[in-house]
Amino acid sequence: MLFRGVNNNGVYNFYVFFINSDGKWKLAYSEPTGLRSIQDWTDLPSKPQTDANLAIMVKGKTFTPFFNGQIAR
Repeated sequence: MLFRGVNNNGVYNFYVFFINSDGKWKLAYSEPTGLRSIQDWTDLPSKPQTDANLAIMVKGKTFTPFFNGQIAR
């Protein structure tokens, strides 16, 4: 899921919330040279499902990812 995208003088920066089929998530930030990992692969509170809900709460510089209503930590 892409979120909080901005255009900085023609350079687009954004954050990406990834979930894989192994039940893990990670968070990355786009830079001109590629993606910079903010949070490495971490276990989700429950395994991915076809009807899963994803959300990101952004407060200042703090991002809190949610998976099926549970905080992904």
